[in-house]
Amino acid sequence: MNTKRIALLLSVLLVFGTLLTACGDTASPSPVTPSTAEASDGGGGGGGGLAWDDTPVVAQPKAIPDGAITFDDGRTGYLAFNLTPGNADPSVMSVIDYNGGKALKIETTEGGCPYLGIDISGLFGDRVADVREIDLRIWVEHPDGNFYASGGMLEAYTGESNNRSEFLWGVALDKSLFKELTAKLDDNRVFAPGAKNILVLTKTHDSAVTAGEHAANLIIDYIAFYDASGNIMTGYDTSASFEPPAGFGSADRSLLYNIVEEIQLDHLWDGAPGSCGAWGQAGFIDPAEIREYLVPGSIITVYYKSDDAPELIFQNYAGGTIGWGKTEPYTTNLTGNVAQFRYEDINFPPEEFEDFLDKLNVGGCTADLQVTKVTVGQRVEEELPWKPIVIGRAGFKDLTPLNEDAILRDGGYTPMVSPAAWKLCFRVHTINDVPEADDFTTGSLDPAWFVEGSYVTAYYDSET
Repeated sequence: MNTKRIALLLSVLLVFGTLLTACGDTASPSPVTPSTAEASDGGGGGGGGLAWDDTPVVAQPKAIPDGAITFDDGRTGYLAFNLTPGNADPSVMSVIDYNGGKALKIETTEGGCPYLGIDISGLFGDRVADVREIDLRIWVEHPDGNFYASGGMLEAYTGESNNRSEFLWGVALDKSLFKELTAKLDDNRVFAPGAKNILVLTKTHDSAVTAGEHAANLIIDYIAFYDASGNIMTGYDTSASFEPPAGFGSADRSLLYNIVEEIQLDHLWDGAPGSCGAWGQAGFIDPAEIREYLVPGSIITVYYKSDDAPELIFQNYAGGTIGWGKTEPYTTNLTGNVAQFRYEDINFPPEEFEDFLDKLNVGGCTADLQVTKVTVGQRVEEELPWKPIVIGRAGFKDLTPLNEDAILRDGGYTPMVSPAAWKLCFRVHTINDVPEADDFTTGSLDPAWFVEGSYVTAYYDSET
């Protein structure tokens, strides 16, 4: 989307209220974490929301187009939630009776952001390249009956390389609480037959969460697809099963403790910003909320987005033996968006929790940090059955930049592409590889990195 258009849109929206950034996320080039440019139709923030009777009616919904998906058949197999992002909400999907017909309800459960994937290739097969426009209507439902502004993004991932096109949606001072969104694809970014291209609908701004209320639920009563001539496309297959692209799927729990008796903490206490730059603090936690849970065996889990793992900072304003105790994570998942901290590693005297712990901060280190959720609970295992790893800290090496020409073909090596079976697609030479004339250059991988308990992790897309 043109930057000037976004700026103009934001200027208009800000006239109606405050732009909200609850449960936002940052941009990513893959479907793992769709971007959330600050594009909510603001308003309704602050206190307990606007009463229904005080909310003006701005628009009336249009009739559902003939030929649109209306969920009357009850099928949802071509839809799926992405739980990979750290702020992803494990939402519940259902088909409900709505306004005299059927509709898809997305019910949030933990106050996070839903990432609803729509498999366009599954719906249309080879005709997917004909899809040039997507229309849908999003209704916002607040369980407490008040009005709160909400907004988000519809993102289209197109082509073999998953190019992303972004389309904003939001509701502000509209009593009917709906948004009719039209997303038109650029001619240079269209869906490609054979590629796992999808749409991802997100709710990235929710002033109900800012006001301390239950996050809004979303209801979609139709989705319509149009070709380049503006003709509605029918003949879609709603019995198709969602085929996820790389990076879309279940939450990454690798290398993490299993937790029981887990509760979610308010990490935006005392005016915490939720995000920060390097060496700043993104989250604040009230010590009164967490003291009773800081016992042997407890784990504090931080869901975040950053190029470096966060740290916990136990703060004491006056008295006690430590004024500023930092604790690094014991382990992170392989995706690098969930960090776990053990009670045993806390750099603050446990006997001083009651009298001298004034604030628990979640801070960044060498990179920008966004914190989306913090929990505390008891770990199941006494020790992890593997050596822990912290993504983004010392000891973790990204080998991707070290890749050298890896496809063996005609006795030589050509640049890395997606090879056929039994071919090399990744090759790293070690520092022990002494080059000879017309041979490879000295490698960059130090064999000393491979020690007992270390891991080599490959992210791939293949049938085997």
